[in-house]
Amino acid sequence: MRVIVATIVGLTALAVTAIRAAPVPSNAHSSSGSHETPAANVRKSQWYDHLLRTNGSFLRYRSHKECGPIVSDRYLYGTVNLAARRLR
Repeated sequence: MRVIVATIVGLTALAVTAIRAAPVPSNAHSSSGSHETPAANVRKSQWYDHLLRTNGSFLRYRSHKECGPIVSDRYLYGTVNLAARRLR
């Protein structure tokens, strides 16, 4: 009986010491402050992909938000010249 009690006391002391010595997580990599699990991140990514495939309004909204209007003159003139060549 003494051996069991001594073992339990020793393991408890070891657990308390390990908890106190555990490093405190840093927020250096957390930009939004949320603590999302990898599995939750995968589910959200799969839902996002599903919405892009099935909802045209969502696709247009995200395309406009992520890409925005193209304001490059070089791109604009290149596109116009390409279209003009194809029409000839």
